[in-house]
Amino acid sequence: MEAPGECCVQKDSAQILTRFSDGGYHARCRVCGRSYLSGELYYDELCIEPINFHFWKEADNAPDASLGLADYILANKPYYARNLRTGKIYQRVD
Repeated sequence: MEAPGECCVQKDSAQILTRFSDGGYHARCRVCGRSYLSGELYYDELCIEPINFHFWKEADNAPDASLGLADYILANKPYYARNLRTGKIYQRVD
């Protein structure tokens, strides 16, 4: 799995196929044609620094829309993630 291209992380390039209850979505990029899962995770309970990241995973099919997308992606590695507070580079998580 390759990292997301610049076109794949622009919301205006996304053709939304499925929306999830936690705000994530399954989409197809209108520019390059890749299908992927995309969403954000924010966690601030008793942390010194809040966790706020965007995750991206190439996927032809969406999981059950009643599931939380963040839980699904975290449990199904690999995926790509970037810290929304500190950077724009996506790192592969295996």
